[in-house]
Amino acid sequence: MVNLKDGLGMIDTIEIIHTNGKTGKVTKHTYGTGFWFKLAVKLHLKKHAVIINYGTGGIKDVMSWISGLASPTAYTYLGIGTGTSAATSTDTEMTGTSTYRANVVPTYASTSDSYDDEIQWTHTFSHANDSYLTGTWAVNEVCIGNAANAGDAETAGHMLVHIAGSGQYGAADNCIWGNGDTLQITVTLKGEQGS
Repeated sequence: MVNLKDGLGMIDTIEIIHTNGKTGKVTKHTYGTGFWFKLAVKLHLKKHAVIINYGTGGIKDVMSWISGLASPTAYTYLGIGTGTSAATSTDTEMTGTSTYRANVVPTYASTSDSYDDEIQWTHTFSHANDSYLTGTWAVNEVCIGNAANAGDAETAGHMLVHIAGSGQYGAADNCIWGNGDTLQITVTLKGEQGS
């Protein structure tokens, strides 16, 4: 969660569902939820996904948009990568040697209230959906970005949210794209009053 002078905050949840194309085995893990995770965040032992505050990305784009001072490009890309270094708030690109961003249409998340205070990006990554994905990837990185990218040298656009490495993502998902593996990623951001 990023608190702006204990006012506005953004809470993030990242759900990852890996389905093995050969065996049908489903592995699911969620980042940013649960009592123990939230307690660890309060105690500063863990962090929510990193909201980028460097230069021209992330927080600056949000502030520019709500103030009307600028019209940043919409964050309509959900990315995966093989980065193993933990994300930091000054990241300008994903860190993996293999990265890919899929164009998605964010939606309001289904909530029990009518405030439309949660935005969600979701995509099922697979070779069938994304022909760029070939070979075997140890996916260990997720981002929300505002430009497309496919390749080893990512320099396109800005990032809003970024997690990478075992301390943030958890155990890597070894995706064998040619075997029909799928990796469904859902990122949810909720705006709320800071504590």
